[in-house]
Amino acid sequence: MKIKQREALLKMVAIATVVLLVGDSFVLQPLTAKWKETGQEIRDLRGKIQRGENILNRERTIQRAWRIYQRDDLDQVNPEAENQVLKSLENWMDQSRIKLTAVKPQWQNFDDRYNTFSLRLAAEGSLDQCVDFVHKIENDPLPVRIEEIEFSARDKDGETISLSLNISGLQLGKKL
Repeated sequence: MKIKQREALLKMVAIATVVLLVGDSFVLQPLTAKWKETGQEIRDLRGKIQRGENILNRERTIQRAWRIYQRDDLDQVNPEAENQVLKSLENWMDQSRIKLTAVKPQWQNFDDRYNTFSLRLAAEGSLDQCVDFVHKIENDPLPVRIEEIEFSARDKDGETISLSLNISGLQLGKKL
């Protein structure tokens, strides 16, 4: 009787082993692989969602910037736009105590899209005054930017600095 019980037990262990091997090969390993694949797909999709949100945020930022540009551009009437820039130039000069030696204004037309009002400036002052002048231009709400800038010493000690710069202001055409 013990032999029959032992044979039955061995048969059951053999069957259980075969079932476990078949289950591992045909069920557990494919499920584990599919689980890993699904996890990777989820990570990829989360990355794509994040990139999409970044693009949407970038688009909103660009649209907001354009609304500001359209609102804050130079006046549509050229003499008024020139007045805006020249008044600001006077303020920058007064605040920085720099001495202006030459001004050359120029309009450039780019179809109906936009115009630029450029000023070629030459000024003299101490290094602090020149730096303060540039700082005033860069931090003014007027839509101008410095296109070119050059500092040079006027004397051997560097007490007097010559500043040459080109600034341009934006005048948008039709509202986009």
